[in-house]
Amino acid sequence: MISLGYITTCRSCGSDFLEDILDFGEQALANGLVISATTKDKKYPLSLVRCSNCHLVQLNYTVPPDILFSNYVWVTSSSDMAIDHSIKFYNTLVLEKLNSKQRKILEIGSNDGTFLKPFKEMGFEVLGVDPAENIAKIANDAGINTICGFFGRDLAMKLSKFDVVIARNVIPHVSNLNEVIWGIKKCLHPKGLAVIEFHYAKTILDELHYDSIYHEHLCYFTVETIETLLNKYGIYIHDIRESPVSGGSLILYCRLYPDGILSRYLNNASKNYISKEDNSLRRWRNFACDTSNHIKKLQDFIAKAKDTYGKVYGYGASARSSTLLNVSHLKLSKIADINPLKQWKFTSGNHIPVVSPEALMNNKPKCICILAWNLSDEIIRTLRDKYNYKGPIIKPLPGDPKYVL
Repeated sequence: MISLGYITTCRSCGSDFLEDILDFGEQALANGLVISATTKDKKYPLSLVRCSNCHLVQLNYTVPPDILFSNYVWVTSSSDMAIDHSIKFYNTLVLEKLNSKQRKILEIGSNDGTFLKPFKEMGFEVLGVDPAENIAKIANDAGINTICGFFGRDLAMKLSKFDVVIARNVIPHVSNLNEVIWGIKKCLHPKGLAVIEFHYAKTILDELHYDSIYHEHLCYFTVETIETLLNKYGIYIHDIRESPVSGGSLILYCRLYPDGILSRYLNNASKNYISKEDNSLRRWRNFACDTSNHIKKLQDFIAKAKDTYGKVYGYGASARSSTLLNVSHLKLSKIADINPLKQWKFTSGNHIPVVSPEALMNNKPKCICILAWNLSDEIIRTLRDKYNYKGPIIKPLPGDPKYVL
């Protein structure tokens, strides 16, 4: 059951002790690109709270998921990094985690099927679940069997058992956390493997990823907080790997165990991470202060760049760029994005035109700011090698805004 609007209890443990951390006011939806610069954006509260009981940091407002996800503009295959990660992800599972008889794979939030594609090509039985009708169609047209719908108790009850259940960057997006984790357990073969990837809250704190805060990202997990949630359903972490996704994510490899010594022993896999986490209210409120300071630095940096170069253009109309631009009140001339679903539209909130990279380069830009900075290596390589762009490039995060070579 999804509770919409303002929450009064923690999405994980149900406690009503929620403490304020940071408030960005009302903001337009990060992926809510519009077709006209005169469109009036629908805005929703965007602020963080922390549960004083289980310590999960989360947004205090839930936007209806059909508004957020039923027609989506992020396509996994539009990123070279994501494609490369999908191959490594496949190799780790097949070479290290699965036996030869484990051939049945379910992915929740499977997008266009990029991460299921290597399994499909090697003869695995694959099934994706994704709520975006336009993206599910892309996956099905590519031969990746995909159900269009929201994963939860009702859908899980209709599915069979799987050897692997994958949930990449999904669990932080859902309000009905307990229902989804219950569904993962329901669909998982007793000797199967649950693979959960999420943007790591410690990295968000350490590197000041305040641009990762937007309406789709309801929850900001540490290893401790996600382990608490998983253990309630008999799901135990037995291995953790790091991922480049979102500028710093973790991949948890989890199994079902009945209880007792084995499950407690396997929890040792997470102890090294938990020992280094500071998920305290004080730490998050310092994060809020550091965010305010960084926003001022970014405003000053872009203002000086405009004084020097006349105009500053953007590259990467990512969801995180919406938070970065809107909370900083920055206005760039145009933003390039490789994804055709975003091109020839306007960003939400500040209505900056989104164009193709070719169209941007036709403007002969003298200064470009990488907004999808988590893909900066890929974008810099494209600008320098493909478009022969020799001008200055700004990287706004992590750390202070800076020019990069």
